[in-house]
Amino acid sequence: MEKLQHTNRTNKNKKDISQRDILGIHHVTAIASNPQKNIDFYTQILGLRLVKLTVNFDDPTTYHLYFGDELGRLGSVVTFAVEVQSLANLRTRR
Repeated sequence: MEKLQHTNRTNKNKKDISQRDILGIHHVTAIASNPQKNIDFYTQILGLRLVKLTVNFDDPTTYHLYFGDELGRLGSVVTFAVEVQSLANLRTRR
């Protein structure tokens, strides 16, 4: 895998981030305005699994939807923040 590098030009006294290897990502987080459409798209269209639904510990008025592949591989996980009130009519199981 090719190494990703970034040069820190703001402070030359700090260790340059380009000296560390970045081998991949753990997960990506985004915001979803409609959790049901979000679940339907990621499970039915992309074939990911809804792995878990948790409260956002930094903001208890939002939840996180976690999606991942069947093996739970790093880099396959996508999370979405959704507002608690938008979960009222959520259908997670069919």
